[in-house]
Parts: sequence; structure tokens; C-alpha cells
Amino acid sequence: MVASDDAGRWSTEVNLSGPGDHRVQLKAVDADRNPLAESEEFSLSVEGQPLSSTGTTITAPADGSTLGSSIGVFSGTGPAGRVIAVLVGERVVGRVVVRQDGTWTFAYDFRIPGEYNVRARALDPEQNILSEGNIVRISVPEAGELHKTCPCTLRLSTNAAGATLTLRRENGEVVSSQAASYAAFTNLPEATYRYTVEAPGFQSYEGTAKTPDNRAISVWLEASPRP
Repeated sequence: MVASDDAGRWSTEVNLSGPGDHRVQLKAVDADRNPLAESEEFSLSVEGQPLSSTGTTITAPADGSTLGSSIGVFSGTGPAGRVIAVLVGERVVGRVVVRQDGTWTFAYDFRIPGEYNVRARALDPEQNILSEGNIVRISVPEAGELHKTCPCTLRLSTNAAGATLTLRRENGEVVSSQAASYAAFTNLPEATYRYTVEAPGFQSYEGTAKTPDNRAISVWLEASPRP
């Protein structure tokens, strides 16, 4: 959505989600989003092979679901070993690697109640889009008191294949270490934790998380410099 200036002019950028033919329609609304007018549909073509949705889907939660809290745990399918980018609206909120069985899991903390569109894209090593899946529409409720207390679950994910995700207490004691690009550390008391994300060929990352404030974290690892 974009507002026009005093002269009635406007401009915006639209992500057409890859090559192929696309149909676009413009609608004018008032401050309360009531429709005022709409244009005829027109077509735009983007050169290149159209994106395929084959094999890249969000399988849970179902379209139209209401989450039990602000945390959305999404699972789906994709090409084994590829990176999946998860988008909320048009914004990439994190990436995770598809397991060898063709499945993936990703968690995101929406924080703000409302209605959201979520979708997934499979990427090649150069971050080109290989395929794009279905849109899942979800509702995020107001946070209840139950979800503001611990024990908690902290979910970590990363873009790097072969990653090891390690969670430690502030004194350095290891809570758990998992070889995966997504891990859920459960039954955590309220505390501050240190986490590390390591993977062959990538620069490692260390951060801190405080429960129950931080419950879903996505870490982007940069490739290690070539010698």
C-alpha cells in the first residue's frame, strides 16, 4: 500500500516473485481502507523460466490457521540440501536448510497480533530463486499470560548446511548441542543463554538470548573467506 502526494502522484516497487506472466490491478482506498476505485487488470511479463512450486511447500500450519501464540512453527517440503527462505509478506525473515528427507522446519516470532501471509522459496547457492510454494494465511492472537512465562522453548535456525547449534548457560555449561539447521531447546527456565552456530565452510556466530523474551532466532552465517 502506498499514499499519493498532494499532486495525486505515487510510486512503489512490487516484487513479482520471479519470471513469468503476472496480472496486476490497482485499487484506491480511503483512510479506513474502504474501496474507492479500481483499475482494469493488466499483464506484465518477466523474462526467464517461470518459477515452479513443485516440491516447495508449507505443509503446516494449514492455510487460515490461528496460532496458539506469537510463535509460528512452520514445516514444509523442498529440494534436499537446498536453502529455504521464509517470507512474511514480501520480507525474508529467515532461512533454513532442507533435510535429506526433503523436509524443513522454521520458527518465527511475529510479536505483533494480526493477519499475515507466509510463503517459502528454494534458493540455489547464489541465492537465485529455484521454486516458490503456496501462500499460507495465518492469524496471530494477542499474547496470553501463559506465553509470557517459563519453562520456555527457544528455537534456533540457520542457512548453513551441516550446522551445529549449541546452547549454553551464562557460566558456559552446555545445555544442549544439536547437529541440524533447526533446533528446539525445550523446558528452559527464565535466564540468559549463550548460543553458537557453527558449520563447515562458514564463519561461526555467537549470540545471547533471554527467555521468555527471545523464543525464535534465525542466524545468517557468512561463508568463510577463501584462502
